[in-house]
Amino acid sequence: APFIIWHFGRLPWLSPVITLPAVLVLSLALAGGWMAVITAPLAGLSGVFAGSLHAFVWMLNLLAGWSAAHLPVATHLPVQMMWAALLAAAVLAWFAPRISRAPLPASALAVLSVACIIVWAPLWLPAGVVKLGVLDVGQGDGVLIRRGDRAVVIDGGAMESSALRRQLRMTGVKRVALWVLTHGDADHAGAAIKIAGLVPIDVALVGPGTAGDAAGAEALRALGRAGVPLYTGAAGTRAGLGSLGTLTVLSPPRGEDLERTSDNDLSLVLRWEIDGAGALFPGDASSDVEERLLQSGSAPEVDLLLAAHHGSRYSTSERWLEATSPEVAVISCGRNNPYGHPAPEVVRRLVERGVEIHRTDREGAVLFLPVNGRFVPLPWREWW
Repeated sequence: APFIIWHFGRLPWLSPVITLPAVLVLSLALAGGWMAVITAPLAGLSGVFAGSLHAFVWMLNLLAGWSAAHLPVATHLPVQMMWAALLAAAVLAWFAPRISRAPLPASALAVLSVACIIVWAPLWLPAGVVKLGVLDVGQGDGVLIRRGDRAVVIDGGAMESSALRRQLRMTGVKRVALWVLTHGDADHAGAAIKIAGLVPIDVALVGPGTAGDAAGAEALRALGRAGVPLYTGAAGTRAGLGSLGTLTVLSPPRGEDLERTSDNDLSLVLRWEIDGAGALFPGDASSDVEERLLQSGSAPEVDLLLAAHHGSRYSTSERWLEATSPEVAVISCGRNNPYGHPAPEVVRRLVERGVEIHRTDREGAVLFLPVNGRFVPLPWREWW
């Protein structure tokens, strides 16, 4: 059970009830299978046992699909609270002999202590605080902005990555107000293929070249099947998200030539503003896009920068950093990735400008709170 809670963020309380009859029925089926192996004349007997399983399997699937059969659990607790729980358990174990005859036995106190840790996730974090998380999706990009049970998702990582799905579930997100696909690369758009039908999504904003990639096209089909309205973004597109801030598209320009522009340079370059703080999410845009924004005067000063293209040497130029002047930079890349991300020259440029650097390949997911017009990193990173 602890492993299931930790990895899936849910406690299947019906499992003990279902397991005993399941073991009995499956044991009969297994016996029939062995009979079939031992002697051919008894092969039909295994079919008798197998047929008896259909109704039982149907019942298991029905129970597994029942939402009340899985209790959400706050597995995103900080390490300090985990140590506090262990300390409380040790104290109870030490005093157990003395309080065993008390009206409230030690076993009951132990259960109460565990109940203090296994709580409903939505009750643990304050609902009124906006949180920006750059998730550890491996070699890809995944950003989750949330306040209470509403969220904004930017990309999400590859289809194989479970980071976004896990965070949506464990932090109690019930609705995605906006899902942005900056472009169609699998390491950005893939997560939408699996998640589109699992959580309500109000609207999706996609880059103009998203359908040109196989993963992007599949993500658009998945969003369409889920009934999500799709809009193509371009420079000037602005989404007012209420308590989740404002998102503005800076690039590509409207009417960009899809044939002559690279897929990466068709990425939506996004500026997010909340409570006086600003963040920049440039997708996989290259220094060519950066230069165009610089020349048009569209490069904004921001507090936080997500390094373009996972810290590629073809992005995050000196002039771009000088114009945007970020205090904090996050590099989202996979551990020991084959592309050499982040490029040493990009890290050097950031260090020379005194930018605070966070890397998902070393730190895991990184969480920020907008405080007094700047983004402050929280001390725990993987679960929030």
